[in-house]
Amino acid sequence: IIFNDDSNDQDFRVESNNDSEAINVDGALDRVRLAGGHQFGTSPVANADGEFLHFNTGRTQVAGGATGTVNLFERKSTDSSCAGTVYISCENSGENVNWSYILDFFFSNGTFTTTVRANGNSQGTTTVTLSENNAAIRLSVAYAGGLGGNIEFNAGGHASLLQHQ
Repeated sequence: IIFNDDSNDQDFRVESNNDSEAINVDGALDRVRLAGGHQFGTSPVANADGEFLHFNTGRTQVAGGATGTVNLFERKSTDSSCAGTVYISCENSGENVNWSYILDFFFSNGTFTTTVRANGNSQGTTTVTLSENNAAIRLSVAYAGGLGGNIEFNAGGHASLLQHQ
């Protein structure tokens, strides 16, 4: 069975006894949500107060001397706390240089903190930063150039979110 084959942003939803969106495929947002708040898709948005989100940015290209910035996910409100890990893979257009990063992050009491767990060898050409922008958690990859052509990166990971009711 194929839903939304004609790309009309149609949704598919299955209800359970306690969750009106036990399974929800949102055609317009490219997002899948499972009961318990698990979301999969690009830049998911928290719908409930306690969710565990999986995110994947897809391939993002960055030219030399430029910065690529993407939203990883959005919290339900600007005050809600979150904690998680993001995994970033990078490669130059010649596919002969590749590297990766692992960053942990948390937002608590109005302060956003990141810790670099692993810093791959980009030969000093890239700088990776995470930031909090209102309710969005954002990733920026700055590429100074020098590896021949553009680079591409993909970021995926997970986060636990909570807002006290």
